[in-house]
Formats: sequence, structure tokens, C-alpha cells
Amino acid sequence: MSLRILRLLAGDTEKALEPVPHISPSEQGYWSRQLFALATYLDHHSQPDDKRRAAASVTHLEEALSNLRELSSLSLRNLSFCKAVYGYGAIESYENDAFSPGQHVSLYVEVENYHSTSSEKGFSTSLGTSYEVVDEHGKRVTSGDFPDVNDTCRSRRRDFHMQLGLTLPENIAAGRYQLQLLVKDRQSDKMGNAKASFEIRGGKK
Repeated sequence: MSLRILRLLAGDTEKALEPVPHISPSEQGYWSRQLFALATYLDHHSQPDDKRRAAASVTHLEEALSNLRELSSLSLRNLSFCKAVYGYGAIESYENDAFSPGQHVSLYVEVENYHSTSSEKGFSTSLGTSYEVVDEHGKRVTSGDFPDVNDTCRSRRRDFHMQLGLTLPENIAAGRYQLQLLVKDRQSDKMGNAKASFEIRGGKK
């Protein structure tokens, strides 16, 4: 790849864009699109307009990023307890994460680096989600599975998030707890996890 980058900088675009042997399709896709983006942005002779050249480069970079995400581990971000979800990154949080036994709460989490299968219907994603609640000593209090999340979108998603509903146990004791969320990508077998702390007030003694 270092040699191909040097060839690109030297102006030998054809050699620079040759396929790389002995790497996976996702790696090949990443490097090809990355080099296409560089070649496009540097080619001010074919396209002297800076803005149009930049826009064309962005298209290649987005494809490169999609391939790079395929190579990355599944990532969960911003796991939060919330009253309502209005969209990606737009939630109404609780004033404090303190709940009562048997209370129904909502969870919000953003998912990155998942696999999407392309078809005539669009890009399809399938995620399995489970949880575990542990006390301050790491002892499991409860656990369970959420229904699978299956999503199909005409365009490749950049803002995948989930809202999950959870009813806390009726007999949970007062104290501090941690919710551990585990997500499995059904199409790639990649797994990711996230944690969120909360408190139970007014529970059994």
C-alpha cells in the first residue's frame, strides 16, 4: 500500500489503483476507495472546480469508511436511560438514574460498525440484544433478551440507534446497580457491549 500511495503521488494512477493481492474483499474495498478518493481530489486537471472535486472525493471516502467499518469491532455508544427518544442523539434523559422496583424504563444506545447486506430492497441489518443487571458486588440480579432488531433502509444508515424497553424486577433491593448490554450482529457474529449505572430507591431492605 505504501508503494501504491507513492505511485499515486508520482502521477501513476493506473498502477496505484491495481488490486492488492492476498487481502480480504473488505480490505481491498477500503484501500481501493481510499486511493480513488485521493486520486480524485488530486486530479485538478480533469476537474478544476474544487467543490465538485471534493464532493466526488467524499463519495469514495464514504464507501471506504463502510468497508473499514466491516473490519472493525462492533461498537456501542451513549448507552443511556431515557424518558423518550426523538431521533439519533436526541433523547429526553431522566433527571437522575434512580428508579423504583417494577418500574418500566427505556434504554437508548447507538451502534456502529455493524454489517449491512445490500439487496434490491436496500441495506438490511439484524442485531440481537441481551442484558444483565448486577449489584455492587458483581452478583447477577436479573437478565434477559430483547427482541431482535431487523432494519432495512434504502440508503446505508449513518445513524443507527435502538430504543429498548425494560421492566425492573419487583423484588429488587435498594442500592446501586449496573446494567450490562450485549449486542450481537447476526450477519457477521461481531459482538459489542456497553454499561450504564443506576440506583434503586425504595426497594426491599
